[in-house]
Amino acid sequence: MPDPSAAPLDASLVTPWDSVTVTAVQAFKLGDLIADVPLHYVRRESERLWESASTDPTIGSLAHATSGRLPSYAIITTQTCDLVDEGGDCDQPWFQVSPVLRYESENDVPRRDYLHKLTAQPHITGTWVADLRIDVPLEKTILRDRTPIPGFSNEDDELDFASHLGRRRDRAALADGINRCLYRTFAKKLSRNKNLGHRVKPALYAVGLAVEQGTRVDPKSVEVHFVGAGSPPAGDVLKWLESWWDEARNSAAAFSRPFELLANQYHGSGAMDLAVYDDLIVLSWL
Repeated sequence: MPDPSAAPLDASLVTPWDSVTVTAVQAFKLGDLIADVPLHYVRRESERLWESASTDPTIGSLAHATSGRLPSYAIITTQTCDLVDEGGDCDQPWFQVSPVLRYESENDVPRRDYLHKLTAQPHITGTWVADLRIDVPLEKTILRDRTPIPGFSNEDDELDFASHLGRRRDRAALADGINRCLYRTFAKKLSRNKNLGHRVKPALYAVGLAVEQGTRVDPKSVEVHFVGAGSPPAGDVLKWLESWWDEARNSAAAFSRPFELLANQYHGSGAMDLAVYDDLIVLSWL
């Protein structure tokens, strides 16, 4: 039963906002960075899954990372339309950020779908990426004394980041084997042959999954659909994808909950059957 004493959040909204806050918020947008933000989360006192030097055992602090990669910046992950309100009567006083971390070089950045490289690097040294595994809520008043720092060098890169966020939030629940057997072999193969790998991703418009037998969380047989940018994959890119299939098929068969990887399907974005595309589970591999 719901707690009858719990009032809706709207009951405590302060409106209108003061003019300083309204003006400050208007300067920010999705993908902007803010510096030196305290990023905290709640955890159990006796068990920890991530170590930090917080003085409160029930509060984890990303500002005290034992790895030495301090999150000097946070990136705004809230859509701009939900972030900014010109009238000051907005019913959304909070916004979300994710930590931005520094790697020594681009080669040190692991291929993970929760990492997103910035194209406007906030510092001259290292490679900076957004880590989307954690979203921390902040009240918009924290922006009153801060200046936005660009996270991306152009609008196309900002839109790509927004699409990445959308895919992560919109993706369907899938069996762990899809990630472990299919995506990881894809990422490792890209890393082994970077010269060709740099040509594979730009040649693809999208990667989708079809579950032919079983369910999304317990698949028995699946097939991966590669949609080429314009025309279907061909030449070295096609050979690379077929070679990946050999590795991924063996990995899927040897998994603790094995499943069959059917033959790759290839399409071109310029003439693909939209009904087929709509039935696919679009994967965030690119």
